[in-house]
Amino acid sequence: LDGLLRRVVMRLSTGHALTMSAIGMSTTFNAAGCYGARSCESFKISQKPTIGWGSELMDWVNRTWPHPDHQFYNRATGASNPSMATACLASHVVAGSDILIVDFNLSGWTLAKQELLLRTAAKMPNPPLVILLGHVDWCPAWSAPTYPVIRRQLNLSRRAVLSPAKMNQYMAA
Repeated sequence: LDGLLRRVVMRLSTGHALTMSAIGMSTTFNAAGCYGARSCESFKISQKPTIGWGSELMDWVNRTWPHPDHQFYNRATGASNPSMATACLASHVVAGSDILIVDFNLSGWTLAKQELLLRTAAKMPNPPLVILLGHVDWCPAWSAPTYPVIRRQLNLSRRAVLSPAKMNQYMAA
């Protein structure tokens, strides 16, 4: 993991474009959007919204490390599952992706399936840094007092933005 994160940071800090792929289920397909001319072509055809958390993430990346060719490819599909994605991972992930965001936490995502997907991604040529995405607070029922620890962790993680200065500190370590 450390080497993959360093590779992503080095690419950004030396002025290279960042390519992200996202795979998963409908929560990503419907809510992540896309970013960049090449990656949004399929979204225009499917008439899905091009604005979402993925495009907002890439807006932040482009404001922090400007480059005209940053891309976010939303390869998620509705009603998909981790076994299907793992079996065809190379066809779901855009070749040369620096980061792969995986969202299967609501569809039978077991530790064994997670490990298999991570091992499969690690065997790809130039394996991407994998980020496991969880949609914990999307359900209004989860705002009940029975989930205070999850809500506290979410609030903390939302404030933990990695600035270029923090990235440089990480690289120096």
